[in-house]
Amino acid sequence: MILSVESGFLTKFACSGTDCLSYIISLIDIFTVLYLAYCASFRVNKGVRIFGWVWAAAVIAATVTIVAIHTCLFTLVSALFTALILMALFGVTFESISNKKEEPKEEKKEEKPAQAVVCPFAAFACPMGQQPMHPVAPAPQPAVEEKEVAADKDEALSLSESLALAKETKTASEVINKKYVADFLRLNFGNAVECNMRANYTKTNLPLADTHYAIGKNGKKCFVYVYETDAAVVLLLRLTEKYAESVRAGGHRILRSAFPKAKDPWYSVIVDDTYTETDIQEILSDACNMVE
Repeated sequence: MILSVESGFLTKFACSGTDCLSYIISLIDIFTVLYLAYCASFRVNKGVRIFGWVWAAAVIAATVTIVAIHTCLFTLVSALFTALILMALFGVTFESISNKKEEPKEEKKEEKPAQAVVCPFAAFACPMGQQPMHPVAPAPQPAVEEKEVAADKDEALSLSESLALAKETKTASEVINKKYVADFLRLNFGNAVECNMRANYTKTNLPLADTHYAIGKNGKKCFVYVYETDAAVVLLLRLTEKYAESVRAGGHRILRSAFPKAKDPWYSVIVDDTYTETDIQEILSDACNMVE
């Protein structure tokens, strides 16, 4: 563009006979160069750019024609510089268009439906002339909890459950009670036991137990809780599993107790008519002797 302007002014001073023509050619060259520079910036659409290229070609053709008629050296040089500038702009424009790449489009992956596996023997199960259907996998059935009647040895009763069973147990004998248990322990073990007797219920009508301790080498340890209800008496005893099995083998009901929570196993004995005085005395004695 600068060269074109300079060539236009050179034409003015060198060719006095063609001043107007030189001015016209220079102005056309300047506007053409500016227009093509604007088109090369891609701020216009493709149709306007094509029009600019056609316009530039027309300007070149007109310049060459005028130069052919008016043989002025500086006008010829101006036309040549204009042609070079236009050719350079065309090259930049076409190179920019050719190098312009389209943004890659994301390919959508088609999800194929899962195909059911057909059993090769499904055709034998279909009538003639019918297509075998895809086997439908059976819906998973919820696990059915098989409620087996747990044996007495596997049950673990809470204190409230033991007391509830005792209240429902009918017994004809009223000999075995809290006083009977305490008297038996004092009489047979003397200073080797510590008996703590309490009332049957608290002021708020909660069950209250007698707690009896065996005094061993490692100190005293509770071995029996005695609860007295309106029906049967409940003994919570610290026993071994093997001993509980022997009691159960004798035809007596003895249940695992969840109370009190301790490392050693505890068992609930609901004194019904299957227990005799001798049975209760043996169980109390053995429970006391197991304390080391």
